[in-house]
Amino acid sequence: RGSCSNNLSHRRNHSRYFHCLWHITKHQKMRANIGEKEEEFSALETFQEKMKDIVTGTLLLSSIRLGKELGLFESMVRIGPATSTDLAEITGLSKRYIHEWCIQLTANGVIEYNAESDQFFVPLGIDKVLTSEFGIVPMMCCLSENHTPQYKMLKNAFNEDTGIYWGDMVAAAKCANAFFKPVYENMLQTWIESEPTLRQAMSKEGAHIADIGCGFGASTCRLASLSPNARVLGVDFHPESVEKTMELIFSSNLNNASAIVANAGIWAEKNNYAGCFDVICFFDCYHDARSR
Repeated sequence: RGSCSNNLSHRRNHSRYFHCLWHITKHQKMRANIGEKEEEFSALETFQEKMKDIVTGTLLLSSIRLGKELGLFESMVRIGPATSTDLAEITGLSKRYIHEWCIQLTANGVIEYNAESDQFFVPLGIDKVLTSEFGIVPMMCCLSENHTPQYKMLKNAFNEDTGIYWGDMVAAAKCANAFFKPVYENMLQTWIESEPTLRQAMSKEGAHIADIGCGFGASTCRLASLSPNARVLGVDFHPESVEKTMELIFSSNLNNASAIVANAGIWAEKNNYAGCFDVICFFDCYHDARSR
Protein backbone atom coordinates (compact mmCIF):
# COMPACT_ATOMS: atom_id res chain seq x y z
CA ARG A 1 0.00 0.00 0.00
CA GLY A 2 2.85 2.41 0.58
CA SER A 3 2.90 5.57 2.63
CA CYS A 4 -0.10 7.57 3.71
CA SER A 5 0.86 10.48 1.50
CA ASN A 6 0.89 8.16 -1.51
CA ASN A 7 -2.51 6.81 -0.50
CA LEU A 8 -3.90 10.32 -0.23
CA SER A 9 -2.61 11.07 -3.71
CA HIS A 10 -4.27 7.88 -4.95
CA ARG A 11 -7.56 8.96 -3.40
CA ARG A 12 -7.36 12.37 -5.03
CA ASN A 13 -6.27 10.91 -8.35
CA HIS A 14 -9.34 8.66 -8.31
CA SER A 15 -11.36 11.80 -9.02
CA ARG A 16 -9.72 11.81 -12.45
CA TYR A 17 -12.32 9.23 -13.42
CA PHE A 18 -14.91 11.96 -13.02
CA HIS A 19 -12.89 14.29 -15.23
CA CYS A 20 -12.66 11.53 -17.84
CA LEU A 21 -16.42 11.72 -18.11
CA TRP A 22 -16.31 15.48 -18.57
CA HIS A 23 -14.09 15.03 -21.65
CA ILE A 24 -16.26 12.17 -22.90
CA THR A 25 -19.31 14.38 -22.63
CA LYS A 26 -17.67 16.86 -24.97
CA HIS A 27 -17.48 14.19 -27.66
CA GLN A 28 -20.96 12.89 -26.88
CA LYS A 29 -22.24 16.42 -27.31
CA MET A 30 -21.16 16.44 -30.92
CA ARG A 31 -22.54 12.97 -31.63
CA ALA A 32 -25.86 13.68 -29.96
CA ASN A 33 -26.17 17.05 -31.70
CA ILE A 34 -26.92 18.77 -28.40
CA GLY A 35 -25.78 22.07 -29.77
CA GLU A 36 -22.64 24.01 -30.45
CA LYS A 37 -23.22 27.00 -28.20
CA GLU A 38 -20.36 27.37 -25.78
CA GLU A 39 -22.61 28.57 -22.97
CA GLU A 40 -24.73 25.44 -23.31
CA PHE A 41 -21.75 23.17 -22.84
CA SER A 42 -20.48 25.33 -19.99
CA ALA A 43 -23.81 24.89 -18.20
CA LEU A 44 -23.56 21.13 -18.71
CA GLU A 45 -20.06 21.02 -17.23
CA THR A 46 -21.18 23.09 -14.24
CA PHE A 47 -24.10 20.75 -13.60
CA GLN A 48 -21.92 17.65 -13.78
CA GLU A 49 -19.45 19.21 -11.36
CA LYS A 50 -22.36 19.69 -8.93
CA MET A 51 -23.37 16.05 -9.39
CA LYS A 52 -19.81 14.95 -8.61
CA ASP A 53 -19.92 16.91 -5.34
CA ILE A 54 -23.31 15.41 -4.45
CA VAL A 55 -22.07 11.85 -5.04
CA THR A 56 -18.85 12.45 -3.10
CA GLY A 57 -20.77 13.95 -0.18
CA THR A 58 -23.25 11.07 -0.12
CA LEU A 59 -20.49 8.47 0.06
CA LEU A 60 -18.57 10.47 2.65
CA LEU A 61 -21.60 10.69 4.95
CA SER A 62 -21.49 6.95 5.68
CA SER A 63 -17.88 7.26 6.81
CA ILE A 64 -18.73 10.19 9.09
CA ARG A 65 -21.60 8.16 10.53
CA LEU A 66 -19.20 5.27 11.18
CA GLY A 67 -16.86 7.66 12.96
CA LYS A 68 -19.64 8.70 15.32
CA GLU A 69 -21.28 5.33 15.96
CA LEU A 70 -18.00 3.41 16.41
CA GLY A 71 -16.56 6.06 18.72
CA LEU A 72 -13.69 6.93 16.39
CA PHE A 73 -14.10 10.69 16.62
CA GLU A 74 -14.41 10.58 20.40
CA SER A 75 -11.27 8.44 20.65
CA MET A 76 -9.33 10.81 18.40
CA VAL A 77 -10.38 13.83 20.44
CA ARG A 78 -9.56 12.06 23.73
CA ILE A 79 -6.07 10.78 22.84
CA GLY A 80 -5.03 13.50 20.40
CA PRO A 81 -2.94 12.85 17.27
CA ALA A 82 -2.56 9.12 16.60
CA THR A 83 -1.55 6.72 13.87
CA SER A 84 -4.26 4.55 12.32
CA THR A 85 -2.65 1.55 14.02
CA ASP A 86 -2.93 3.23 17.43
CA LEU A 87 -6.55 4.16 16.76
CA ALA A 88 -7.39 0.59 15.74
CA GLU A 89 -5.80 -0.82 18.91
CA ILE A 90 -7.61 1.64 21.16
CA THR A 91 -11.03 1.04 19.56
CA GLY A 92 -10.56 -2.69 18.94
CA LEU A 93 -11.58 -2.25 15.31
CA SER A 94 -10.03 -3.56 12.09
CA LYS A 95 -6.64 -1.95 11.45
CA ARG A 96 -7.10 -2.18 7.69
CA TYR A 97 -10.51 -0.49 7.70
CA ILE A 98 -9.43 2.19 10.16
CA HIS A 99 -6.48 3.06 7.93
CA GLU A 100 -8.74 3.42 4.87
CA TRP A 101 -11.24 5.43 6.92
CA CYS A 102 -8.56 7.86 8.08
CA ILE A 103 -7.28 8.33 4.53
CA GLN A 104 -10.75 8.99 3.13
CA LEU A 105 -11.66 11.57 5.77
CA THR A 106 -8.27 13.27 5.45
CA ALA A 107 -8.51 13.49 1.66
CA ASN A 108 -11.92 15.14 2.06
CA GLY A 109 -10.84 17.60 4.74
CA VAL A 110 -12.81 16.18 7.68
CA ILE A 111 -9.73 15.28 9.73
CA GLU A 112 -6.07 16.19 9.21
CA TYR A 113 -2.77 14.34 8.84
CA ASN A 114 0.78 15.05 10.01
CA ALA A 115 3.16 13.46 7.50
CA GLU A 116 6.18 13.79 9.79
CA SER A 117 4.62 11.79 12.63
CA ASP A 118 2.25 9.73 10.45
CA GLN A 119 -0.58 10.77 12.78
CA PHE A 120 -4.19 11.76 12.16
CA PHE A 121 -6.10 14.26 14.28
CA VAL A 122 -9.36 16.19 14.51
CA PRO A 123 -8.82 19.95 14.00
CA LEU A 124 -9.52 22.22 16.94
CA GLY A 125 -13.08 23.55 16.76
CA ILE A 126 -14.30 20.71 14.55
CA ASP A 127 -13.97 18.27 17.47
CA LYS A 128 -17.12 19.55 19.16
CA VAL A 129 -19.13 19.32 15.94
CA LEU A 130 -18.09 15.74 15.25
CA THR A 131 -18.60 14.44 18.80
CA SER A 132 -21.82 16.27 19.77
CA GLU A 133 -25.10 14.37 20.02
CA PHE A 134 -26.89 17.36 18.53
CA GLY A 135 -26.47 19.55 15.48
CA ILE A 136 -26.10 19.14 11.74
CA VAL A 137 -23.77 16.11 11.81
CA PRO A 138 -25.96 13.74 13.86
CA MET A 139 -29.00 14.94 11.92
CA MET A 140 -27.39 14.08 8.56
CA CYS A 141 -26.20 10.74 9.93
CA CYS A 142 -29.78 9.87 10.90
CA LEU A 143 -31.05 10.84 7.47
CA SER A 144 -28.44 8.60 5.85
CA GLU A 145 -30.10 5.52 7.38
CA ASN A 146 -32.71 5.70 4.63
CA HIS A 147 -30.13 5.85 1.84
CA THR A 148 -27.50 3.24 2.76
CA PRO A 149 -29.10 -0.23 3.12
CA GLN A 150 -25.65 -1.85 3.20
CA TYR A 151 -24.50 0.30 6.13
CA LYS A 152 -25.01 -2.49 8.70
CA MET A 153 -22.73 -4.76 6.67
CA LEU A 154 -20.12 -2.01 6.48
CA LYS A 155 -20.28 -1.42 10.23
CA ASN A 156 -19.90 -5.16 10.86
CA ALA A 157 -16.84 -5.23 8.56
CA PHE A 158 -15.14 -2.62 10.76
CA ASN A 159 -15.82 -4.72 13.85
CA GLU A 160 -15.08 -8.19 12.47
CA ASP A 161 -12.42 -7.34 9.83
CA THR A 162 -14.49 -9.03 7.15
CA GLY A 163 -15.35 -7.91 3.65
CA ILE A 164 -18.72 -7.27 2.05
CA TYR A 165 -19.75 -9.61 -0.74
CA TRP A 166 -20.08 -7.70 -4.01
CA GLY A 167 -23.47 -9.28 -4.66
CA ASP A 168 -24.79 -7.88 -1.37
CA MET A 169 -23.94 -4.29 -2.27
CA VAL A 170 -27.11 -2.53 -3.37
CA ALA A 171 -26.95 -1.99 -7.14
CA ALA A 172 -23.14 -1.76 -6.94
CA ALA A 173 -22.46 -3.63 -10.18
CA LYS A 174 -25.09 -1.64 -12.04
CA CYS A 175 -23.68 1.66 -10.77
CA ALA A 176 -20.11 0.70 -11.65
CA ASN A 177 -21.14 -0.26 -15.17
CA ALA A 178 -23.09 2.96 -15.69
CA PHE A 179 -20.10 5.01 -14.56
CA PHE A 180 -17.20 3.23 -16.28
CA LYS A 181 -18.70 1.97 -19.55
CA PRO A 182 -18.37 5.34 -21.34
CA VAL A 183 -14.81 5.63 -19.99
CA TYR A 184 -13.82 2.30 -21.54
CA GLU A 185 -15.63 3.01 -24.80
CA ASN A 186 -14.05 6.42 -25.27
CA MET A 187 -10.63 6.15 -23.63
CA LEU A 188 -9.47 2.53 -23.58
CA GLN A 189 -8.08 2.75 -27.10
CA THR A 190 -6.07 5.84 -26.17
CA TRP A 191 -4.65 4.09 -23.10
CA ILE A 192 -3.57 1.10 -25.17
CA GLU A 193 -2.02 3.20 -27.93
CA SER A 194 -0.02 5.18 -25.38
CA GLU A 195 1.86 2.00 -24.39
CA PRO A 196 3.67 0.50 -27.45
CA THR A 197 4.52 -2.76 -25.67
CA LEU A 198 0.93 -3.26 -24.61
CA ARG A 199 -0.37 -2.40 -28.07
CA GLN A 200 1.98 -4.90 -29.68
CA ALA A 201 1.05 -7.68 -27.26
CA MET A 202 -2.67 -7.17 -27.80
CA SER A 203 -2.51 -6.94 -31.59
CA LYS A 204 -0.57 -10.12 -32.32
CA GLU A 205 -2.38 -13.08 -33.87
CA GLY A 206 -3.79 -15.47 -31.27
CA ALA A 207 -2.99 -13.29 -28.27
CA HIS A 208 -4.72 -14.26 -25.02
CA ILE A 209 -6.09 -11.44 -22.86
CA ALA A 210 -7.61 -11.85 -19.39
CA ASP A 211 -9.96 -9.21 -17.97
CA ILE A 212 -10.01 -9.79 -14.21
CA GLY A 213 -13.05 -8.43 -12.39
CA CYS A 214 -14.91 -7.93 -15.66
CA GLY A 215 -18.19 -6.83 -14.06
CA PHE A 216 -20.94 -6.39 -16.64
CA GLY A 217 -18.44 -6.87 -19.47
CA ALA A 218 -18.00 -3.33 -20.78
CA SER A 219 -14.21 -3.60 -20.57
CA THR A 220 -14.17 -7.19 -21.87
CA CYS A 221 -16.18 -6.30 -24.96
CA ARG A 222 -14.17 -3.16 -25.63
CA LEU A 223 -10.93 -5.13 -25.42
CA ALA A 224 -12.33 -7.73 -27.82
CA SER A 225 -13.43 -5.10 -30.35
CA LEU A 226 -10.03 -3.39 -30.21
CA SER A 227 -8.15 -6.69 -30.52
CA PRO A 228 -9.97 -8.75 -33.20
CA ASN A 229 -7.03 -11.16 -33.54
CA ALA A 230 -6.96 -11.96 -29.84
CA ARG A 231 -9.06 -14.06 -27.48
CA VAL A 232 -10.44 -12.13 -24.51
CA LEU A 233 -11.63 -13.89 -21.37
CA GLY A 234 -13.61 -12.03 -18.71
CA VAL A 235 -13.29 -13.40 -15.17
CA ASP A 236 -15.53 -12.43 -12.24
CA PHE A 237 -16.63 -14.23 -9.06
CA HIS A 238 -20.10 -12.62 -9.23
CA PRO A 239 -22.45 -14.88 -11.26
CA GLU A 240 -24.95 -12.16 -12.11
CA SER A 241 -22.17 -9.96 -13.52
CA VAL A 242 -20.82 -12.76 -15.70
CA GLU A 243 -24.34 -13.41 -16.98
CA LYS A 244 -24.57 -9.74 -18.00
CA THR A 245 -21.15 -10.00 -19.66
CA MET A 246 -22.23 -12.95 -21.76
CA GLU A 247 -25.41 -11.12 -22.79
CA LEU A 248 -23.33 -8.13 -23.91
CA ILE A 249 -20.88 -10.34 -25.80
CA PHE A 250 -23.77 -12.00 -27.63
CA SER A 251 -25.56 -8.75 -28.44
CA SER A 252 -22.29 -7.21 -29.66
CA ASN A 253 -21.67 -10.17 -32.03
CA LEU A 254 -18.18 -10.74 -30.65
CA ASN A 255 -16.84 -14.20 -31.43
CA ASN A 256 -13.47 -13.62 -29.75
CA ALA A 257 -14.73 -13.03 -26.21
CA SER A 258 -16.14 -15.16 -23.41
CA ALA A 259 -16.54 -15.01 -19.62
CA ILE A 260 -16.46 -17.38 -16.66
CA VAL A 261 -17.46 -17.29 -13.00
CA ALA A 262 -14.33 -17.78 -10.89
CA ASN A 263 -12.21 -16.42 -8.08
CA ALA A 264 -9.31 -15.20 -10.19
CA GLY A 265 -6.55 -16.15 -7.76
CA ILE A 266 -7.82 -19.66 -7.06
CA TRP A 267 -8.75 -20.21 -10.70
CA ALA A 268 -5.31 -19.22 -12.01
CA GLU A 269 -3.43 -21.30 -9.44
CA LYS A 270 -5.65 -24.35 -9.82
CA ASN A 271 -5.32 -24.40 -13.60
CA ASN A 272 -1.64 -23.44 -13.63
CA TYR A 273 -2.24 -20.49 -15.95
CA ALA A 274 1.12 -18.85 -15.20
CA GLY A 275 2.48 -17.46 -18.47
CA CYS A 276 -0.61 -18.45 -20.48
CA PHE A 277 -1.86 -14.89 -21.04
CA ASP A 278 -0.14 -12.19 -23.04
CA VAL A 279 -2.04 -9.39 -21.27
CA ILE A 280 -3.86 -9.40 -17.92
CA CYS A 281 -6.08 -6.40 -17.18
CA PHE A 282 -7.59 -5.09 -13.95
CA PHE A 283 -10.20 -2.34 -14.45
CA ASP A 284 -11.65 -0.69 -11.35
CA CYS A 285 -11.24 -3.80 -9.20
CA TYR A 286 -7.64 -3.92 -7.97
CA HIS A 287 -8.30 -1.48 -5.12
CA ASP A 288 -11.13 -3.75 -3.91
CA ALA A 289 -8.78 -6.70 -3.43
CA ARG A 290 -7.80 -7.46 0.14
CA SER A 291 -4.18 -6.75 1.05
CA ARG A 292 -2.13 -9.88 1.81
